[in-house]
Amino acid sequence: LIRQPVTFTNGIILRGFQILDKTGQTRLVPTSTDETGQEYRLTLEPEDEFTLSLYWLAGAPTEEPYTVFTHLIAADGFNRVGQDNQPVWGSYPTSDWSPGEKITDKYTLTIPPGTPPGDHHLRIGWYQSDTQERVPVLDEAGHPGEESVILNAIIHVKQRSSLAKD
Repeated sequence: LIRQPVTFTNGIILRGFQILDKTGQTRLVPTSTDETGQEYRLTLEPEDEFTLSLYWLAGAPTEEPYTVFTHLIAADGFNRVGQDNQPVWGSYPTSDWSPGEKITDKYTLTIPPGTPPGDHHLRIGWYQSDTQERVPVLDEAGHPGEESVILNAIIHVKQRSSLAKD
């Protein structure tokens, strides 16, 4: 678990995350420490698959069945790939969560073919399905702020290696 505690205005807390490659290995490499803490890096190629695990803590009860979004964002802000659904593969809506409960929520993403080399970031957050209204993050002063979180991990996409000849 890579700790990155973030509280959303709906009372849900992101405790942290983990990223596994297609073999189930973490392969996240620590890069540098800055004012936000440790940052990690994972190098992948186009068409590589990885699994993002988000670790939630239910704060206050919520009546809304919120939807999670996970987006792989290129340096230019372009959303390369994403997945949106209710937690736990759509099987465990937030309206069923109990305060204090810890939830593990996984998303499998594939780097699209033709993705140019470069650094990408994972942006996550919540929204209400019926209104598409995003749930803000609480800032350090406890006020609503950004509508998403950038995880402390860089997904570096490298040029696809050439395939071996038959």
